[in-house]
Parts: sequence; C-alpha cells; structure tokens
Amino acid sequence: MTSGLSAGRLEKDNARTDSALDGVVALSAYDVWMVGFGIEHWNGTTLQVSNVMKGGQLFDISAAPDGDLWAVGADAAYHPLVLRYTCPH
Repeated sequence: MTSGLSAGRLEKDNARTDSALDGVVALSAYDVWMVGFGIEHWNGTTLQVSNVMKGGQLFDISAAPDGDLWAVGADAAYHPLVLRYTCPH
C-alpha cells in the first residue's frame, strides 16, 4: 500500500550558501513551509524564500487552525525568538 506521497529533490534558483533545514510543516502537497536560516515556501512548483528574518535561525514551525504559522528559534545574538507569520493565501 502506498500513501501517494513521493520524494524528490528541490532546486531553487536563489540558493543560499548558509542554508539549513530544521523544521517543516505541510498544509497540503502544494503548501509546504520550511525553516532554518529563514522561511521558505513550496507551492508545488517553485520554492520561494521569504525575507521575514534577517540573522538568527529558526528551529521548528507549526500551523495554527487560523492559517498562521508559528516558528521558534534564536536571533543573531542567540536570544530566544518566537515568530508569528500570517500566510499570504
């Protein structure tokens, strides 16, 4: 039995040299959010980098029932950080 999910390699045009992937939340196959040294969004076709964060690192992400995303991490000075991101749907 298969789940209908498949794995593949994502290529992004604006690749960063300081990339990290620490947390992922998938709202659907066409709405996947990833965190590390920033927030990235996969829409089923392209991977887009958000400019929400400058410095620091996000360690995990989750989605609230209202559609907002919540991420936790640390800023560039290693202070705890909680970030609320309203999804642009």
